[in-house]
Amino acid sequence: VCIPELRTLPRSGDDLYLILACDGVWDCCDNDEVMEFVIEKVQKPSEKSDTVLPETCDALLSESLNRGSEDNMTVMIVALGREAETIR
Repeated sequence: VCIPELRTLPRSGDDLYLILACDGVWDCCDNDEVMEFVIEKVQKPSEKSDTVLPETCDALLSESLNRGSEDNMTVMIVALGREAETIR
């Protein structure tokens, strides 16, 4: 039986994303690496579209495979606050 890692943190206006991923991603990337990866990918397009988050999820899964992950991999990125308003 697996025991999930859970933390309850207060939200702030500076929060950009909620990233939910299984251990296939976290085994090869730490929290800071994933956040930097997501911010870089989302900020890269000249126009933000409704496909930028799914494309970023796909890119993160590919990066995890490239780093040698052999475990199950699933990821979901939720834009929060002001960031959610800019992605259309």
